Amino acid sequence: MSSSHSRGIAYGLAASVLWGSTYVVARYLVEVRELDPYYTAAVRFSFGALFALLYVLLTQGYKRTMAARRATAQLIALG
Repeated sequence: MSSSHSRGIAYGLAASVLWGSTYVVARYLVEVRELDPYYTAAVRFSFGALFALLYVLLTQGYKRTMAARRATAQLIALG
């Protein structure tokens, strides 16, 4: 088995665990901890956006990421 094949399997398993555990964690937070479902969704998406931004900054660099901020602002405005 090649290294890229093993890495692909590992990424797939990680994605399955993350996506599969989302429902369980959200249900726990809403039913047991009695948090608002909209609050839990907002926190979840905020963490996702933060990790996505960190990934882009680490892979593309600060200058290149900030150079695209005008296009990013336009995309955010579109929704």
